[in-house]
Amino acid sequence: MRARVNIFPAAAGIATLKTLRELNPYPETAALAKIFADKTNHYAQKNKLAVHCQAYGGVFTLFFTAKEHINNLEDVKSCNTELFAAYYRHMLSRGIYMSPSQFELNFVSTAHRKQEIESAADAAVEFLAQMK
Repeated sequence: MRARVNIFPAAAGIATLKTLRELNPYPETAALAKIFADKTNHYAQKNKLAVHCQAYGGVFTLFFTAKEHINNLEDVKSCNTELFAAYYRHMLSRGIYMSPSQFELNFVSTAHRKQEIESAADAAVEFLAQMK
């Protein structure tokens, strides 16, 4: 028996990879993730809040902890997940869909623009202001 192969998904995948190589959106997505992280970290540090947003490339996550860097699963487990749940609900109420768990990442895509990331960071800071 011969296996039936659908070549269209493979062709679509190859075309996507070629487009990504040509457009190289990674520096832009990294810059946008940094905008969110910088704004939330600046507010948290200025107000001495136990919050840290960690970003790498085009991904970021907000952690409710006094740690400045999250390095492993144990670090994440030590974070305040109840506060994260309240943050998630706050963001959702503002129409901003974040990852629903502190154990997941938020991905910046080529569809996101600076204004949208800044608005999301403003909504996060609005939540952080309630922590004071």
